[in-house]
Amino acid sequence: MIYGGTNGHVFCFDEKNGDEMWRTKLSTGNFLNAASSGDVAVMVKGDILVAGCNGHICGLDCQTGDVLCHNGLSGLGNSFVSMSDGVHSIQYIHKHTQSTTNT
Repeated sequence: MIYGGTNGHVFCFDEKNGDEMWRTKLSTGNFLNAASSGDVAVMVKGDILVAGCNGHICGLDCQTGDVLCHNGLSGLGNSFVSMSDGVHSIQYIHKHTQSTTNT
């Protein structure tokens, strides 16, 4: 299986035929859903897919996409979540470009 995340969603597809196996929309449980359109970092640890999005982290079942746990990382804001399993690391690097206009 291949796992990925984008726009507040996590997904799984079969690498042999490209069929989507499941898709899960991450939720913060708030009226204004912080994970509705954010970049998502994903990491597999055993049978758990860990997803980080806009200051929230979730554990999902790799087979079904069911959310097993959620932590809003209280007090840390709603930025991209960097993760590490002690061997691999996921970091988000955003290059800010500034446009200028010459007159």
